[in-house]
Amino acid sequence: MDMLLQDTFGEFDSTQRLKNLIQLICQLTGTYEVLLKAESGEEGILHCSNGTIRNAAYRNLSGMEALSIIIKWSKGKYWLEELPVLPVRTIHEPLEKVLSDAERIAASKANEIIVPATDLETSEGKLGQKDSSAKVTEKPISDERKEPATVIKTEKEEQKFVPLTKPEESRPLPASAESVASKDKFVKDDTILKELTSISGIKGIIMASMDGTLLKMHGTESGAGAAQLLALLGEALEQTGEVFEKGKLIHGSIEFADKKILLHPFQNNYIGSEIDLETSSQIVGSEIEKLLEKGKQL
Repeated sequence: MDMLLQDTFGEFDSTQRLKNLIQLICQLTGTYEVLLKAESGEEGILHCSNGTIRNAAYRNLSGMEALSIIIKWSKGKYWLEELPVLPVRTIHEPLEKVLSDAERIAASKANEIIVPATDLETSEGKLGQKDSSAKVTEKPISDERKEPATVIKTEKEEQKFVPLTKPEESRPLPASAESVASKDKFVKDDTILKELTSISGIKGIIMASMDGTLLKMHGTESGAGAAQLLALLGEALEQTGEVFEKGKLIHGSIEFADKKILLHPFQNNYIGSEIDLETSSQIVGSEIEKLLEKGKQL
């Protein structure tokens, strides 16, 4: 929905005019975020709910700081544009518990048992998993012609789980001509991440490759949690769906019991940002996308 609203609110000052405009926005859109453009070229974002404004964003400011600037705009003519809705996944547990569960599942998969197919059967029939593994220990195959092995594992047999990595232990990029970043690209990526941390509401920013390798991190220590989560959501990790029982999410917002993680693809990598539950995913996400688009043009 794109619309042009004329100043139809009478002889109000600019503050009153925008307050009326905000109320109209809320009536038109319900609970939503809108991009507000003034004739002067300024842009701001308004988060409206239940007939009132709940949050605002202007450049790297949010809340009342942003709103106090936006309401000073005049001219009485504004372009409103609905922001795209981010896909949202809700996980009703704290982030740390989810990571702990994921690590446990990864460790259990790393210890999968492989038993010969010939030893899974006896004269009475097939043995259970526990008995069959014991039988392998007691009686190795004596026949020189070995039967194909039966692998006790998940359906995704060819996928291997990449262990979670802490920032200080992150794996280096592969030393191939295609994957070794140039010095210019390294500096550019570093600059982009530093700019992202300036966005109000972001607690930590990380960059990871598609296979879950942590490449860079900026911000507070809480960003490490985002890094670990992003490692679980790498495109190469098909078993992520089994860990979360919800499938992969490569772009959008993941809402935990204690915080949110925003995911944005960037070139051949992923950007992960950690924000508080009270912070608007739409407002912060829009600012992130603007900076990432700017980064593509560098």
